[in-house]
Amino acid sequence: MELDNNSPVSDEQRRLAEAKKVTLQPLHADVQPEDLPDAEIVSQHLHETPLANIPTDTEQDTASIQPSQGLLGQAKPQKNRHTGIILAIVLPLAVLAVGTFVWLTVK
Repeated sequence: MELDNNSPVSDEQRRLAEAKKVTLQPLHADVQPEDLPDAEIVSQHLHETPLANIPTDTEQDTASIQPSQGLLGQAKPQKNRHTGIILAIVLPLAVLAVGTFVWLTVK
């Protein structure tokens, strides 16, 4: 159908557009269509009991691998997080203050 043609579409044309025109054949002989229609498979999934969890599905809070100590048995010192937070707050404020000062002096 052409997009610039605004003629009404008949029911016969609609059925023809919805009809299957090509049937694909599998590349391998061991590929077969499912025995049940899709609607019945969905219905079975909705009404059956859920599948059991696999043995490796766990809900643990701790990491299964613990971080190692340093070569000499000393833990690595943690970086100071406060420096990053302070820089993230102070740096934009400083840039804003300098920009405002320059804008007021030029104006």
